[in-house]
Amino acid sequence: MNKPSVGGEPSDRGGSEYFTSVAVADPVQQQGFVVTRQQWNRIKERVRNIRSRESHWLSALSVLSSMGVSFLIGVVFLALEGVATWVTIGFAVATAIGFSGAIVCWFAYKESRGSREYYIKIVIEDMNDIERLYES
Repeated sequence: MNKPSVGGEPSDRGGSEYFTSVAVADPVQQQGFVVTRQQWNRIKERVRNIRSRESHWLSALSVLSSMGVSFLIGVVFLALEGVATWVTIGFAVATAIGFSGAIVCWFAYKESRGSREYYIKIVIEDMNDIERLYES
């Protein structure tokens, strides 16, 4: 007696239902580049040394921190001198803006640096995988 067929294919009790034919793809010719070990290592080194634009965030961080400190010093001296309250409040707001902007720049710097380092790591790992493929 035959086992119920799955997917419309006949099967028998002889165990042939446990064997499946597998199609093997024919090798395909592909174009490639010949790269010397020296060229490959130079490319890897250049990837590792990719410069970043994080310095823009650090520059903005420095400027805003300096602004915050300067206005903070101004607030202290204005409060001691008895200058009009609105001027002191203006300096206090400028201090808060400076420090808040510096904090935002710090987080943007960290995020930018982290993503750049991640992508460099991924590319280097891919290059190492290619090396292992040709070394074996």
